[in-house]
This record gives sequence, structure tokens and C-alpha cells, in this order.
Amino acid sequence: MAALGCAADVLQATQEDRFSDMADILIPLIKKNSAATSRLRHDSDDDRDEKEKELQTEALLCAFQTLGKTWPNNTQTQG
Repeated sequence: MAALGCAADVLQATQEDRFSDMADILIPLIKKNSAATSRLRHDSDDDRDEKEKELQTEALLCAFQTLGKTWPNNTQTQG
């Protein structure tokens, strides 16, 4: 998550258009974590599950923030 955050900051600062590369990495992560978080909501609520939910939520938050920071100014890429 730290690496993704740093990469997003660098891409945002340099205005590099690497959105499609980041999306290729992050969209499968988002789909995987969304499904896993949904399953954990319906399972038991012990401490381990709670920590797992928190970690998955942090990963989703990081992925969405990274996509937001790498959103391109190029209208062709936006399409």
C-alpha cells in the first residue's frame, strides 16, 4: 500500500499518463477485495476477522486514492 501511495504521488506530481497501467494493477485488486470484504461481513465477528476487514478496507481505500491521483488530464485516456 505504501508503494502504491508513493507511485500515485509521483505520477500526480509529474503528470505522467500511466493510468491504464495502474488500472490494470488496481482493478483486479479492487474486485478481489470487494468480494472478500462482502464475505467477511456475513461471517463470524472475532478479532481476526475484524483485523482482516480493516486491512481489506485500507487496501480498497488505497486503490481508489491511487486511481484518483493517477487520473489523466488526457481526454483520450479518460475515454
